[in-house]
Amino acid sequence: MRNFNDIYYKIKSSDCSDLLKMYKKDMLLKIFFTVLFIGFILLIYNLEIELVYKNLFLMSSIILFIILIRNFHLRSYSNLYKKYVISKIIENFDESFRFNPQYSISPSTYLDGDFEQHFDRYHSEDCILGKFNKTFPFEMGEIKTEVKYEDYDIEHHTLDRSYHTLFDGLFIKIKQDKVIPCTIYIRKKLLFSKSLFVPSNKTLNKKNIANTLFEEIDMDDSDFEKLYFVKTDNRILTMQIFTSSLLRYIVDFKTKYKIIPEITIKKEKIYLRFSINTTLFEPHPLKSPLSYSEVQRQYIFINSIMQICKDLIKNINEIEL
Repeated sequence: MRNFNDIYYKIKSSDCSDLLKMYKKDMLLKIFFTVLFIGFILLIYNLEIELVYKNLFLMSSIILFIILIRNFHLRSYSNLYKKYVISKIIENFDESFRFNPQYSISPSTYLDGDFEQHFDRYHSEDCILGKFNKTFPFEMGEIKTEVKYEDYDIEHHTLDRSYHTLFDGLFIKIKQDKVIPCTIYIRKKLLFSKSLFVPSNKTLNKKNIANTLFEEIDMDDSDFEKLYFVKTDNRILTMQIFTSSLLRYIVDFKTKYKIIPEITIKKEKIYLRFSINTTLFEPHPLKSPLSYSEVQRQYIFINSIMQICKDLIKNINEIEL
């Protein structure tokens, strides 16, 4: 893998004129909408409304506008950014890696990671495909799942239907060649419950994952313990895979990015997911797509995720069965 400066020079020296033209068009539209919004604010401010309501409305409008303008991108600009920047970063992590915005990770693949038991809507895009370390089949992509809520009248007619987001972020599947005779669930602790979903022992036995009961175990890092609980059917193998250095790296990852990874290991398969509030692989709302800091931001984040994958595979392969 090349160092960042080499990757940045390669991206910067390539012909990205189409990308820069679309960036300027995107910025002009944002400036246009900003001018319109300022005019709207001045109009509202001059209306004869009670000051307290006027200020509440103006503050709400400004906050909403900032959120919208930060997340607004022309689709053509976003696609070119992924073509000229993201794909080049990805391809330099491993020669086999290819960035495919149209590819979709199947719902069955996601469900096999046991992160969720059910959802009503599923969407996947912006995938990276290839062979991790030139050896292991690798899939990584954005996934969003939603569950449906409905209100009914007394005759069971639908009055209202809404969807609640269960997960929105990054999902990874790696199939390495060493079969581990155990199943491990690393799940984040939530305020009012332990996790969104960890299969019960009854469910696990029905799925023929294991005939033994799963136990919740303590790990060798107090900071990790505050973030996670761990459920497994093999305490010793779990401790061998999740070494103190790996636990510390995961904690540091959470501290740096405010993201808590969740992990499932089942035989030869490794699943990871990262719940991320911001849209992945999208350009900065204001900065040039070819600015050093912007390209470096994407590179460092992707590299940090890949490091967790590397450490997991390394630790698994060092185990003597």
